[in-house]
Amino acid sequence: MSIDGAIYPCPLCLGTNLNSFSHWVSLNDGMKEIPKVQCRACHCEASVQAWSTRKPVPPAAWLLVEALRADEAHSVTLFCDNPDFNMGPDSAVEVCGDYTDWSERRFEGDNLTAALMAAYLAKTGGTVSPEIADALKREAR
Repeated sequence: MSIDGAIYPCPLCLGTNLNSFSHWVSLNDGMKEIPKVQCRACHCEASVQAWSTRKPVPPAAWLLVEALRADEAHSVTLFCDNPDFNMGPDSAVEVCGDYTDWSERRFEGDNLTAALMAAYLAKTGGTVSPEIADALKREAR
């Protein structure tokens, strides 16, 4: 759907199958139309004005990078993908922080998110924040 000439995907599911409709409310001086938007995928809705100010949820990979580098002096190095068909992992990251005894440690995965997730699980001892879990579920659809 186009709102003011721009396409706004759903901030929850990133769907672009949006429906516009009018919501009418009764006020003292008569009826007032409120233009609204609804996502047909996840069924969330808001007024056009509120919808246009929504910010999309960041991808899981970015949330993982932010979590890995959140503590002072912690670092994350992303390597380019290496799909050389050697049956090994295609992505790798190196992290450094108190959980690696301040030495660089490499984590690999089939994609960038998987490599970052392996590093994140090492940092957190296997626990996953609800925000990251939701982002992973959303991207798995």
